[in-house]
Amino acid sequence: MSPPTTASHHTTVLRDARLITSHRHADTVLYALTPLGAPLLQQNG
Repeated sequence: MSPPTTASHHTTVLRDARLITSHRHADTVLYALTPLGAPLLQQNG
C-alpha cells in the first residue's frame, strides 16, 4: 500500500510539523507560514 499523496495529506504533515497554520473561512481553508516555517522556505527558496 502506497502512502497518500494528496494535497490534504501534505498540508496535514506541514501543520503537524508547525510549519503552517490553517484557518477555515466559510468554505475556504486559508494557509499561512508560521515563524518556524518562513525561514525554512526563504533558506531553500
